[in-house]
Amino acid sequence: MDMKSKYNVINYNFDDVSPEWTYDNLTDARKAYVDKILEFGEAVGIDLSDMTFSRKQLKAVSLSFKDNDDVPNWIVKDHDRRALQGVYTIPEVVEKFTGESPLSTMVLVIEDEDTGDADQSAYQYDEIDPTSSEIESIIAELEESVK
Repeated sequence: MDMKSKYNVINYNFDDVSPEWTYDNLTDARKAYVDKILEFGEAVGIDLSDMTFSRKQLKAVSLSFKDNDDVPNWIVKDHDRRALQGVYTIPEVVEKFTGESPLSTMVLVIEDEDTGDADQSAYQYDEIDPTSSEIESIIAELEESVK
């Protein structure tokens, strides 16, 4: 079963994803693991254009190039990288694979309280100042669109 059918992406927690999570900001050791995901990922069935990876997928990558299935602590012990239990956010993989950071556009989801339907609208992550009135206008616009 692939990740997209097993987990509902709308339930992933991206609250603590940092715009500082870029390939260039990684240490050499962390870059090496991201490079290994890119090198062996497709062979173990990973969609390299996705920024979330299960522990099972990452263990398969580790087994591809070493004698154990250890996943680096910088991924599994960092609670900010946890999208869901057993699923981790590694946007640096997509950035290196596509040449673009997936963090440049984040999806803001507003759920209609009456119907439970979700409306997704993409906004430039790096252009929104969370202390500004722009957030309030975006939320108002989204709330209006789900009515």
